[in-house]
Amino acid sequence: MKFDKKEFNTRDLLAKEYDTLKYFIRLGFDDRVRKSVKEIQLIISMLKIDTFNAKISGTEILNTPEGVLLLKKIKDQYRRIEEGRKSFDKWKSRSYENELYKTIEGISAIIDRIIPIDFDLINDIIVLSGKIKTSLVYLINELISRGLKRIFLYCNKDDTRYFNNRMKDNVTIFNSKDELFESLITYGKYPPRQFVIKVLEGSIISKDELKNYVQSGVNLANSQLIMTVNRGDFYTKQTIHNFSEIARYSSIISLESLFENVPCILVGGGPSLDINVELLKSVKGKALIIAIHRSVKTLWKFNIIPDIVIVCDPMDLSMHFEDVPMNKIGAFILGSSVNPNLFKINAPVFFTFDTGLTESIYELFNEDTFLGGAGTVTTVAFNLALFMKCNPIMLVGQDLSFKGDRYYSSSAVNGNKKVVDKKEYFKVPSWDGNEVLTSNLFKAWISWYELTAASYNDGFKLLNCTEGGAYIKGMEHIKLSDAIDKYVKEDVDLEGLLKTASKCKSKQRTKLIKDHLKIILQYIQNTLIIIFTIQKMEIPKSIDKLNKLENTVFELYSKISFIRILNIIELKNAKEEILYSKTIEDKFKCLLKVCNIMQSSITIIKKYYTDSLRRLK
Repeated sequence: MKFDKKEFNTRDLLAKEYDTLKYFIRLGFDDRVRKSVKEIQLIISMLKIDTFNAKISGTEILNTPEGVLLLKKIKDQYRRIEEGRKSFDKWKSRSYENELYKTIEGISAIIDRIIPIDFDLINDIIVLSGKIKTSLVYLINELISRGLKRIFLYCNKDDTRYFNNRMKDNVTIFNSKDELFESLITYGKYPPRQFVIKVLEGSIISKDELKNYVQSGVNLANSQLIMTVNRGDFYTKQTIHNFSEIARYSSIISLESLFENVPCILVGGGPSLDINVELLKSVKGKALIIAIHRSVKTLWKFNIIPDIVIVCDPMDLSMHFEDVPMNKIGAFILGSSVNPNLFKINAPVFFTFDTGLTESIYELFNEDTFLGGAGTVTTVAFNLALFMKCNPIMLVGQDLSFKGDRYYSSSAVNGNKKVVDKKEYFKVPSWDGNEVLTSNLFKAWISWYELTAASYNDGFKLLNCTEGGAYIKGMEHIKLSDAIDKYVKEDVDLEGLLKTASKCKSKQRTKLIKDHLKIILQYIQNTLIIIFTIQKMEIPKSIDKLNKLENTVFELYSKISFIRILNIIELKNAKEEILYSKTIEDKFKCLLKVCNIMQSSITIIKKYYTDSLRRLK
């Protein structure tokens, strides 16, 4: 074996790092152990071999005192490395959690072990389950001190009062799987990317069972984001195109509390709408009629013109308004990502709101216009009614179930759509005390309504006047005719209020957006220059330099709007490859992959921003 001084020195560095690793293992500093292992992987990548043979024979150097001393040092290196590896293997398989819970340092070590390196402290969630113990309180307090914002505690009802008296606002306590599920599905705008489950002694639910419920809730919370990802370029192009419309029209901020204590009827497109739609003629000018796109044609069939039509879906829904006199409605309220063709419809008044991608634009006007919801326009419309402080709020055509084999009102677009396969559907309590057939998605929306109703029931009268469909806990179930007789009394100048609220300082809004886009375009240009520079670089010789490059790239990534929905899957995979790369060469190769994906996405965004700037006048 030929003696290689450089390799000898590198192995010596490796042995020292294993000594450090053993030291941190003894102290129980799991986060330091992980960092040390990462350094060890990088040092190994610099060596020609991953295993070390301490026998050096057949070399002239062994015939000298220096050679004997060298052999002794190499054996010492080998011993220290092997001891470090054994310590690490033992550390990975340890099972001394009960002992760790007895000290603050031990609890800190547990958290180091269960929280992934790439855990998002703001949006990702941790779900704990266990019997009341001081150690559990310490564990939660330590998680809070580290900045975790979404901590869920699953416990029995007897423990709830104890925890409620000791927990802070960012801890949500549950007594049932349904309560847990209902809260998870409300994360529409910033859904968790991952979750951690920790089941402690005395848990009333198994880890696998809890994991299934959390996974279902997280999946639904991400459903809207997943749809956005699948249509990333489509969403981005439309949303940036609509900047000129956001500047031109007033936002829903002008509608806040505008209809306080005015009765409101929210019209969905469910099959039960056919039962009582004609009754809406009598409330015109006395109650605010809010229609989603799918109920407009049914209303017009009975010569009923809604006061507000709301759309948030990005697809071109123009067919829902064909042959309908949209110039007679009160206002057309459109989400910022809708198809631009909808702004061409001859409506008298427009308002806009953020659908989750234009927060930074509305912030230019100090406006928060995100309405939330649960991934369907009816829940968005419901939140709009709450935002405007309508009272009472009456639901019509909100079946959230199937009537026979029908999805929609017979007069709606696709009103003849039928349920093909009922195998995956199940029964839930109905409006009239019987049962109806529903789906997992409908059930999720039922849960969302029930959770929202529980939050607002003290200040608002919430009435389910669908006269069919699913039962919604927390709402009064009443016939529409009875609700109208009881609550709809006085005339209200709905049209006048909407016109007054629509007044907008378009020139100021246009200037703010134009200035904002110019800054973004300059930042994009600078970002592309940095990416081009990195792409031409040779492989860095030190891990520190590589880490600085990585930090630079991801800082650039975090500051460019819309990049998160373009090539998001490819970027996520490339980022994970960086995290688990074992050599400097592999890590740099993965970083270049990220740069290439970013370059492609940013080039697209740059074009859309440039076109949008040109349209702003």
